[in-house]
Amino acid sequence: MIRSSLILVAILTCLPAGRTAGQHTGEVERGIALFESGREAEAEEIFRTQLDRDQGNHTAAFYLGRILYDREEYDEAADWLEKAVAAEDDNVLYHQWVLKAYERQAQSAGPIKALGILKRTLSELERVLELDPRAHDERRTLAQFYLRVPGLLGGDRDRALELIDEAASLDRPTWHLMRADLFDTDKEYDRAEQEYRTLISEYPDDPGHPESLAYFYLDQDQDRKAVNLLLESAARFPDDLSTRYSLGRACALTGLALDEGEAALQAYLASEPGADQPTYADAHWRLGLIEEHRGDTDAARTAYETALRLEPDHRQARRALRKLKDEENAAGF
Repeated sequence: MIRSSLILVAILTCLPAGRTAGQHTGEVERGIALFESGREAEAEEIFRTQLDRDQGNHTAAFYLGRILYDREEYDEAADWLEKAVAAEDDNVLYHQWVLKAYERQAQSAGPIKALGILKRTLSELERVLELDPRAHDERRTLAQFYLRVPGLLGGDRDRALELIDEAASLDRPTWHLMRADLFDTDKEYDRAEQEYRTLISEYPDDPGHPESLAYFYLDQDQDRKAVNLLLESAARFPDDLSTRYSLGRACALTGLALDEGEAALQAYLASEPGADQPTYADAHWRLGLIEEHRGDTDAARTAYETALRLEPDHRQARRALRKLKDEENAAGF
């Protein structure tokens, strides 16, 4: 996760000296300071005022997009982030945040809209790698797209293999992860598992690697292995938010270790996840699934309703709540 303070430094240091970028520098910097301090409504007013005067102010467009992203207004966030990219195409952070907005848009998009988002995503991922070949997350995501998307929709195995080969000299952990993706796609599951185990062995202090192996196990319907691995990882890395959420997710999916899963999700809710991590609504939805495994439909309903209060458009919570009501109606309650 890129911290907002680092984003601020990067944006300010890459601003060109031209008239457009510097025309309202003082006000834009004040808006950034308000954004950094959590006063987003005041910051939004400043950025919108600046953009009314100058549509080419890419810094204001970027931060307005960030505010809208935080507010989960992903369509408008993507629009403003795209404007920032159009005005400052060589700024890798702008492209990375456009990708975040596209990811959120895709989660609620219909098939036709999703296809358009997919094409824009592929283009953005390629552009990020042009600007920064060491953008490891984007490299892996792009290779996954090319491996798994049909050729008619832009899939390209040769390009995926090229991306994997390049990773060998850029970042060994990413290379192992990408090889695991390749073997998984090719149904060479033993070889994929070995890549994850190599990562855990060679980089024992990184909690992300056992998490990746656990997700692999879940995909292989090896639920007990996945949950046990995450329980071990949570004990080893008790403050890692991603591990907490992943443990809760795995328990909600499998019905195993429900008490530990609930505790992990409650700890997640007591923390402050970053903008690119699962939301509080996601955690409440997972808690509802845990309560369903326990047979406590009242507690499950409360969890789903809490998720929807936080995010009225949360599709999974809405679907789960509807399913619960349908089952109750069928039972004559």
